[in-house]
This record gives sequence, structure tokens and C-alpha cells, in this order.
Amino acid sequence: MLEAIRNRLSGWVAIIILGVIALALVISFGNMDSGINPDLVVAEVNGENISVQELRQGVAAQVQRYQEQTGQDVPPFLKAQLAQNVLDGIVNSRVLLQYVNESGYRVSDAAVAAEIRSIEVFRVDGQFSQQTYEALLLSQGLSPQMFEADRRRALETRQLQTTVINSAFVTNADYRRFLELEAESRDIRYLTFTAASYAGGVDISAEAIAEYYAENSVDFETEETIDVEFLELKLSDIAANVSVDEEQVKQYYEENIALFRTESERRASHILISTDDMSEAEALETANEVLSRINVGDDFAELATEFSADPGSAAMGGDLGWSTSGVFVPEFEAALFELQQDEVSVPVKTQFGYHIIKLTDLRQGTEQSLDNLRASLVTELARDEAENRFYSRSERLDDLALESLDGLAPVAEDMELKLQTVSGVGRLGGTVGLPVSEPLINALYSTEVLEDGANTQLIEIDPGHVVVARVTKHYLPVVRPLEDVSAGIRSFLVSKESALQASAAATAAIDDLRAAVEMAEVGKVNGIEVRVQKSLLRGSREVTPELLNAAFSAPRPDAAPAPELVLSPDGSVSILLVDAVTVGKPEDLSREERDSRKVQLEQLVGQSQVAATVQNLRDTADVRIFEDVLLDPEAL
Repeated sequence: MLEAIRNRLSGWVAIIILGVIALALVISFGNMDSGINPDLVVAEVNGENISVQELRQGVAAQVQRYQEQTGQDVPPFLKAQLAQNVLDGIVNSRVLLQYVNESGYRVSDAAVAAEIRSIEVFRVDGQFSQQTYEALLLSQGLSPQMFEADRRRALETRQLQTTVINSAFVTNADYRRFLELEAESRDIRYLTFTAASYAGGVDISAEAIAEYYAENSVDFETEETIDVEFLELKLSDIAANVSVDEEQVKQYYEENIALFRTESERRASHILISTDDMSEAEALETANEVLSRINVGDDFAELATEFSADPGSAAMGGDLGWSTSGVFVPEFEAALFELQQDEVSVPVKTQFGYHIIKLTDLRQGTEQSLDNLRASLVTELARDEAENRFYSRSERLDDLALESLDGLAPVAEDMELKLQTVSGVGRLGGTVGLPVSEPLINALYSTEVLEDGANTQLIEIDPGHVVVARVTKHYLPVVRPLEDVSAGIRSFLVSKESALQASAAATAAIDDLRAAVEMAEVGKVNGIEVRVQKSLLRGSREVTPELLNAAFSAPRPDAAPAPELVLSPDGSVSILLVDAVTVGKPEDLSREERDSRKVQLEQLVGQSQVAATVQNLRDTADVRIFEDVLLDPEAL
């Protein structure tokens, strides 16, 4: 088990796997169903749809990554595999998110904000930059709302992962075996048949290029795009032109003076003689008797505890706490507000009986001056005025856009707004110059706007930012001319043929090795140098990741090491021999190193348990894949 964990969750394989998972999470939780064929579904997970649009986004991202790394177009067979891998990732992330939601994992707004502010790419000079944040999201076709929703779901998922990982443990035997594997070294020899070395001998005819172009024309289609004109209204722009004069500030202050005053507060105690169990005369007589005792020096609080029929205050020595006007019944309040501090009233009759009231403390009210409030009032009045203008102009913008049959130019003139234009807006959005908004892209690609030429309704991009737009030109996908793509096709076919030749040469060479021909002789015949690497460690960067993984996945050699073929992404093929394996010695590690390795092992075990949890959730989920849609090149 430990060998499998070690091989699967470390090194370059882990980087690729985790990269796909991360991509799937972003795709799965991000800009969903925002364009082409919004009703076309490629899969269902427990009744929840996965749209073709969602899958297209993932495939497009993977294709872009491939093109950036190789400088070549993705061949059709690989694109189909990419689509399957991305879909698997989306399904896995969907079942995990469903489980997280059902299990009650939740993340606060503050935690999401803290997470985003901690991301290094959004920081300038060590501080979070809102401008950088929004610009980077725009470049990826995301809005802040979309990204924040992504991070919330990722944090909720992380809660589950952390719970599983933190619960992982290992036995002492597993721990020692892990240390041995971690420090293990291997001696290897290898020959590499580089695909590029065969490229010079590959001749690709014009006919072969034309044939490939004809058979794969769908791969050379341009993206469907539109040209857009739009008007936008921003609260910040309006606020910049709002001014407040002194007369407005003074008038507002005087009309709302009650807002800037605090009432005087009184702290009172009372003794209630209730009329529920005695007549009014008896109650008044008792109240006067109690008052007499107060007047000769008996303690008010003790008498309240003894005589008061108000159980809530009696236990507190009659204390009623602080209050302002309007709290007590009128008769009680009138008597209270006539008392001086520490003065005791005569018995006061209310609907509850007779009260003996004592004013125990007094706090005078305050009034904030206009001078102290002026700056905050100017800000508040300016904000209110800007918001009023913004909402008024937003309503007018919406009305004019819906009424205009001649585009947005008349609306721009009427409202004195700049008519902005942007070209090449795809169904995924993210075009520089156009506000990032899923609802805006949906509206632009709706039948009413795209085909009928209507203006969009008013669309809120963010609070205080609205847009109306229309499509000025629609570009359907077309197959690019052969002359524009022939160079790319030639490069791909040369690479493909070179890889085939390298594979054929390596296959012939490994047959010779299996026939007991020495590797040095095989290398000499093929003009390739035998490379030797002694004491190769698992984290080494002295060989390619593919060779490193193969070296530590290969069985320990017997009397004669068995050759293995190792494929590289660039089409090259290596022949590997593992000559010796040296088991690591845990005792060579310091105590700190051993403790660190134990934490690492527990994390690896925990990660494998997370992966097993996801797989179990998928195995028990109701997952339906619509193969006809998945395999349709036009859908993807």
C-alpha cells in the first residue's frame, strides 16, 4: 500500500492529477451554463445536470494549456481523451460537493474574504489590491462574484478533506517501511530515442496535409463571436460629480436634530404595593408605612426586597435599570421625571397599584454640534444624492434601451453617455473591454438579441454598475483556409511520424537487449549514448519525471535487469534498466527529519483516503453519461 501511495501522490504524476482536479473544481463551480446550447446536457449526477457548456470550458482550458506547452494544435484523438478526463473531474467534484452540502459544511463570508486576500497573485507590495484582483479575474473570464463562489465551495470541500486527513494514522511498521522507501536509491542505465532526431528524415506531402485537413476540418473552425456596443452607468462616476453645499448640510442638520441628540437617562428603583390582593385603601396605607420607614433611614433596597410585589426588581433591591422617556406608564414616568437624584416620591398610583419611586442616578443628554458632524454629513448627503441619481438614470436607461429601435446611439445621445464597442466576444465572455458578467453574455447570445437585433434589458454587473448592450455583428464559425493552418498540420504530422519512428527504433532495440545484446552495443548501433545514473533518489531532477517514475515503479532486478520502455509527452522513447536498489536506512535520519516524514506520511495516507472517499461517492452516485453528446465533435 505504501509503495502505491508514494508513487501515486508524489512527483510529477501528483502535479498532473492535482492540476486536473483543481481545474475540474474551478470548471464545476464557476461560470456555468453561460453560452452555447444551455439546455444540452452531457451528464447527470444524482439528478443534477452537467452542461455541455461547462465541459467545453474545461476542454478549452486544457487545449490552451497543451498549445502553450507544445506550440502545436491538439490532435483529435487527444482532444477526445481530454474531454473524457475533464468530465471525470467534473463528476468527481460534483459528487464531493453534493456530499459536503448534505453534511452541513459551511464557510462564513469573513473566511472567504480572508482566503482571497491571502492569495499572493492579488497582492501588490504585500497588500491585497482590489484593482489587481479584478483585472486578473477579467483576464480569466471571471467576475468577483463567480470567483468568490468558487472559493467558498473550495473551502467547504477543504473542510471535509482536512477532517479526513487529520484523522489518518499509520502503524510503526508502515512508518518504518515508508522511511525505507523514502530514502531508497536506485542505479539505472538508459537509452533515449529522441523523436526530434527523426524529424529531419520525415517528408510530409501536400496531399497528406490536404487529406488531414479534409478529415479533421472541424478542428480548424474559428470561434463563434459577436461585435458588441454597450452603454454603462456607474455609481462611482456619478458620485464623482456630486457636490453638497453648506446650506444643504445646515438644513439637513436642523430638520433631523433629533438624530444627533441623546436623551437624558434615569436610573430608578421602586417598591410596588399591589392592589391585587388588597383594597386600594389598604395598599395606600401600606405604601405610606413603607415610605415612613424610608424617611427615618431604613434601607430602600431591603424594603423593596421585603414588600415589593414586582418580583423582577424586588430581587434586585427594586432596581429598574436605566431608561429614557416613553418606557414606563405615564403616571410613573411623570413622577420619576420630577425627582432629583436620590429623592424618593410619595406613593404614585398606577394600574398596578402604588409605587414608591427613587431616582438613583441621572445621565444628562448630549447634542452633537454641526461643526463636529459636518464632514460625515457631507459624505452621507453626497452618497444619498449619488444613489438617487444613479437609480433614476438607471431606470431611464432601461426604458430608453427597450424603446429604441435604432440601436443604442440615440440612447447614448439622450443620456450623454459614451457608446462603447468591443469586437470578438465569444460565448465564454472574458473579452477585454467588456464587463465580466454571465447574465450579460447570456443576454447577448439570446435569440431576441442575437437574431432579432434587440437591445438587452438593463443588466446589473455589480451593485452600482449597470449595462445595456446590443449585438452589431455576428460571426458564425467557419473553417479556416488550408493555407492558414497547413504549417500547423505539417508540424503535427512530422511530430507524429517522428514519434512513430522513435518508437519503432526503441522497440527493435529492446528486442536486441532481451536477446542478451549489451546496452552499450545497442546504443552504438543506433548512435545513442548510454546514460548512467547512480544512487538516484525519488526527488531527483537529474532525469525526466517519466524516467524517474518508471525507475521507482520497476521491480527490483534479479540476476539480469529487465529492460522497460518509457514514453515521454514529446514522443521520445527511452529504454530503462534498473541495475541495483539500495534500501534507505531510517537510522541515518535525524529525529526532526523522522518526525517530519511521519507528518508527511499521515498526510499522504489522508490524501489517499480522500481519493477513496471521492471514488466511493461516485460508485454509489447515480451518474449518467450521455455518450452521444460526449462523442459529438460539434457539441464540444
